[in-house]
Amino acid sequence: METLLAPETRTGAPLLRASRWALEVFLYHWVRAQRCRSAAGQLTARQERRLEAIPRWTVLGRDQLHTRHWDERFAASRTFVAEYGHLPRYKRGTTDRERTLGTWLSRQRARHRRGLLPAGRAAALDGLLADAATTPPPSR
Repeated sequence: METLLAPETRTGAPLLRASRWALEVFLYHWVRAQRCRSAAGQLTARQERRLEAIPRWTVLGRDQLHTRHWDERFAASRTFVAEYGHLPRYKRGTTDRERTLGTWLSRQRARHRRGLLPAGRAAALDGLLADAATTPPPSR
């Protein structure tokens, strides 16, 4: 089963219910059925262990996905500041990566100004902004 699910774990893309590939449609329905059986407690301990060994088997909830996404973008923004000595720009960015991070950062700053960013994220964002103000540009 691990081999059959390899495309999902390699690309990070979920299996599609309406794919043109019959195997992908079959796997989508099989995975869905196993997750339902797992949630209902209908799998043996051995079956649970084997399924847990498959990468990306566990489905993250919406809040967990948002948290993971935020953490990944924040870490990428921090790395960008360390590499280039300035915040990523969304309008004048020179690469797709910079524009993507700049757009995300602009939205986070707007949410922060409106008081919509949780305290922990607001503090982390303030730290990133302070780091960007004090990080010298890299020497070339």
